[in-house]
Amino acid sequence: MFRTLAVLTVSLSALVCRFTVRDVGFVDLGDPTYKLYAFVSKNESPDAHAGIQRLSAALFAETNVEVELFDPDSEEEHDAYRLLGELKIQDFPTTVLVHPDGHAIEVPIDGKFDEVGGSTLESVFLSPVRRRIIDGVLRRYCVVLLAEGSDPKENARVKQSVNLAFKDIERVFDKMPKAVGDLPELLVIPQDGRKDEKILLWSLGLATQSPSDGETLEPSIAVMFGRGRRFGPILDGAAITQASVVGILANAGQSCECELDRSWMRGPRIPMRWDADTKQKAVELLKFDPENPLVKSEISGILARGPKSSGGRSQEPTVADLLGSYSEETIDSEPDEDPPTAVATTERQQENEDDANHTWHAMLWTLAGLLGLGVIAAFFVLSRARR
Repeated sequence: MFRTLAVLTVSLSALVCRFTVRDVGFVDLGDPTYKLYAFVSKNESPDAHAGIQRLSAALFAETNVEVELFDPDSEEEHDAYRLLGELKIQDFPTTVLVHPDGHAIEVPIDGKFDEVGGSTLESVFLSPVRRRIIDGVLRRYCVVLLAEGSDPKENARVKQSVNLAFKDIERVFDKMPKAVGDLPELLVIPQDGRKDEKILLWSLGLATQSPSDGETLEPSIAVMFGRGRRFGPILDGAAITQASVVGILANAGQSCECELDRSWMRGPRIPMRWDADTKQKAVELLKFDPENPLVKSEISGILARGPKSSGGRSQEPTVADLLGSYSEETIDSEPDEDPPTAVATTERQQENEDDANHTWHAMLWTLAGLLGLGVIAAFFVLSRARR
């Protein structure tokens, strides 16, 4: 009887998810890592070979990047050597960074290794904007990263769309299912700053440099959350509207019981350092430890149930998926009237509450029935004992 009650108690508590979509983004359940292949000749560059061996262990220990060292003169069979031909690499020493999805980019060592080797290796996982992203996702429920295009007017339009979306979210922020940190923040990479954030942009699938003469470069945005993850699709040019941005932001602020495709919570991570100090700060701000095995087990269960992409494979959400019931509207200046997004959010919350109430009622009736059976069984046993 008591064992049955214990099982029921665990089942009931499992129905009440204490995490948000944002929380799930902080948990590492064995995410694939980046690979950094360093090509250094032992004979021609012995100092660089020894230097990379020495530095890689110290620099990359708390990152999601794994380092492997290769001799370009070797006849060893490895996929790393195939990349030399694909990227048309002929100058050594150099490094090649491989994304978890398989595409690669050269990170050349321009100069003497003793002078530039350490900074080149560090640039793989560290940059000014990545520092701001890490700080932002810890304190805020998400960060919108904007890479500007070549048209100043279009850049201005996009910024206005994002800011209007922020105002929509601000007006419904207190209606979020659970606490999700501070309001979102906009981080801007100017067009002429793309080269300085080449690896970050490459990891997100964005253009890394200015276009050739006569060509135009569209602005792009990516929403970042959790442990340096991208949430939702990349939006480019005309696809960046108040409504499309609100759609992504609203989904990022949901409770994990929502009907959101679980693959959206497991977006690709940027190459970055997540050191002990950052982990401790995350624990303090989130009020739980993402590294705790029990938390990982619970999050794993959350991701295992609910909506999934077709065929069990991870799919990128489309803009149409994210827009859902959102429509683009001008924000009303009257503060007493709720915007369409507030109505949509309230309706979804009411539906979730109704579903939760139905589930609770069913579980309570089941529990009451089992308790009743237990009482009858106990009465029967006592009656026979007295005889």
